[in-house]
Amino acid sequence: MRYLRNALASLGAAALVTAVGVANASATTPRTDPAVADATIVQGLPKTPLDVYLNGTEVIQDFRFKGVVGPLPLLPGRYHVAIRLHGSKPGSKPLLSGTGVLVAGENITIVADLTATGNPDLTAFWNPNPELASGRAELIVRNVAEDAGLNVYAGGLRIFRDLTNPNGGNIRLPSEWVNVRMTPFGSDTTVIGPVAVHLRDQTVTIVYAIGSAATDTLTSVQQTYSAS
Repeated sequence: MRYLRNALASLGAAALVTAVGVANASATTPRTDPAVADATIVQGLPKTPLDVYLNGTEVIQDFRFKGVVGPLPLLPGRYHVAIRLHGSKPGSKPLLSGTGVLVAGENITIVADLTATGNPDLTAFWNPNPELASGRAELIVRNVAEDAGLNVYAGGLRIFRDLTNPNGGNIRLPSEWVNVRMTPFGSDTTVIGPVAVHLRDQTVTIVYAIGSAATDTLTSVQQTYSAS
C-alpha cells in the first residue's frame, strides 16, 4: 500500500448506501460540506472484477476495470476497507486491505492499481483544493499503470517528462478542451490517448494512467471536481 496516511484513509459509514451502483468518470462535482470529506474510488486492475467492503459490509459489487465511484461525502473517523475478487466469500482473505483515518475537509482518491512491476496495490492520493481565477483550470496526471515512465502531452506540448508510477504532476491551463496523450519515456509512440479532456472553468481534472502494456490494457480514466 502506497502513500497511505496511517496505513489507509478510506470510506466512511455514510457511503454504505451511496456507493452502490454509482459510477462517474468525468462529470464535474461540487465540493462537499467542510465537516465531511470527499472520497473517490478508482478501479485500475485490468481483467479483475472486485467487491469492496467497508467495515465488513459489501458496498460495491462487481467493480470493473476503469470504474470510478464517487465522490462520496463521508464522515471523519477510522475505517477498514477490504477489496476482494468478485464472488469471494465475505470472510475470505482480501486481495487488498487497509485501516486508517479519514479527516474532515479532505478530498482523497483511492486507486486499486498496479505497481510499476505489475503487482496489485492500493494507492491513496490527497487531492488539492486550489484557488483558480475565472477562465483557469488545473490538470493533474497520475501514473498508476504498469509502466516504467510516461511522457505526457497536452495540446501538442509536453507537460510532464518521465512520470513514474505512482507519481503525478499538475499544471494550470486555460479552461477549454484539450487532447492529452502519453508515450513511454524515450519513445514517441502514443500508448494512451489522445484523450479529450474538458478543462471546465475553475475545476480540477485528474487523468489516471491505468492498466498494463503487457496485457494491452493501457488506458485512462478521469475525475473532475470543482475548486473552492
